[in-house]
Amino acid sequence: MNEKISEEDMVSELLQERILYCHSTKTYDEISKEIEPETITIYMLCNDIFAWGCADSEQVTLSDLKDLYHEFKEDKDGGPVRWVCRKRNEKPQKPVEKWMREGKYWNDEMESLPENHYEEFLRKEREK
Repeated sequence: MNEKISEEDMVSELLQERILYCHSTKTYDEISKEIEPETITIYMLCNDIFAWGCADSEQVTLSDLKDLYHEFKEDKDGGPVRWVCRKRNEKPQKPVEKWMREGKYWNDEMESLPENHYEEFLRKEREK
């Protein structure tokens, strides 16, 4: 990706595409040792990527933004999923993995990630 694009434009596009959403949180200031007023934080929506029926998200920092945006521009469907799996260092749940393989979104990097924690939990529950 050779184009020069501002962080603001990246966030704007990812918000418009519903890859990102805003939320507000209070933060702890290490210097003043006080809780700061609410501020806007940005998250990637990742419901059902790692577990079914799970309202899930991943906070996106400025240091994450270029990589996420690059993945999105490379592949609007599979790119953000690859990014969040890489960030969490975890494969998606099996149905998402199957979708990614069938859609050609899977790659060697995805293959090398540790197994999905939810899938491991389900496997152990079945063995009980």
